[in-house]
Amino acid sequence: MTLPPFTKSGPLPAHLKGLLLTLLGVLLISPDTLLVRLINTDEWTLLLWRGMAQSLVLLLLYRLWVGRQWLHKARALGKALLIGSLLFSGTNIGFIVSLTNTSVANTLAIIAATPLFAALLSWIILREKTAPRTWLAIFGAAAGIAVIISASWRGGSAIGFGGGAFYGDIVALATALLLAASFVGLRLYKDHNMLPCIILGAFFSGLVGAALSPDYLLPDGSYRWIALLALTLPFATLLITLGPRYLPASEVSLLMLLETVLGPLLVWLFLAEQPPRETLWGGSLILLVLALHALVGLHRQRRKTRQKDLPPGPAPAPIAD
Repeated sequence: MTLPPFTKSGPLPAHLKGLLLTLLGVLLISPDTLLVRLINTDEWTLLLWRGMAQSLVLLLLYRLWVGRQWLHKARALGKALLIGSLLFSGTNIGFIVSLTNTSVANTLAIIAATPLFAALLSWIILREKTAPRTWLAIFGAAAGIAVIISASWRGGSAIGFGGGAFYGDIVALATALLLAASFVGLRLYKDHNMLPCIILGAFFSGLVGAALSPDYLLPDGSYRWIALLALTLPFATLLITLGPRYLPASEVSLLMLLETVLGPLLVWLFLAEQPPRETLWGGSLILLVLALHALVGLHRQRRKTRQKDLPPGPAPAPIAD
């Protein structure tokens, strides 16, 4: 299976194609947290099944996409393959551990700040210039995260999780930092297909689950949810990976905010898991900051594009001697 070249030509405009790919990916990944809740097992058994299923399906998709050279192209990444895989493995582990210790709303709201953490790490590691609006967004998101975590510290967000809610929030924060580091790595290797890192990372997280799982078995009736997760999560990952090739990063960030809204909404509708007031306030602040940051970035990018598309002005008249 060969994907069409990433150009503006073709049956769909590039912008619309990226919009549809990213939106479909977000819609497919949004029920992930609900499925985790429905499976209702310990984090390590869940990690085992989720990681192995994700890696297997993604590997099949990658094999169809790249062809017979899939193993050679994966090996060509060198040390980036190992480092990227460990980072993605850490995000998988942190995501599941956080979800099993705190509310879905807390986990998704904290992880939503990942793009801002990535900007901060890019400034530290890559010495990339950080715009003033990004610094303002980072401080705003930090304030929102502090509001969420403060409720867990006081025990206000323990929705069936006991005193582990604070622990789950801290793990979500660590997960966001690991995911941000993986995004910085993607920038370093932007000319390479880094899907093998996601595949191997999912496999590593499954191995960790296998090592710590008490019996490897899921509760009765949970295997159908794992099957549904195995069908949706890898395709969502692939679509969200392709989206930025057609869309500006700011638009992708805006679309990804839908998961932060839809994930807790689905869990609330089906399982009546209602986030506490502090999570609503802190999460709303994070979403507002991210949305404003992305909208300003999108506006500036479109303005630059319009300026590039303008025809050149008339040549200046020659100056007489």
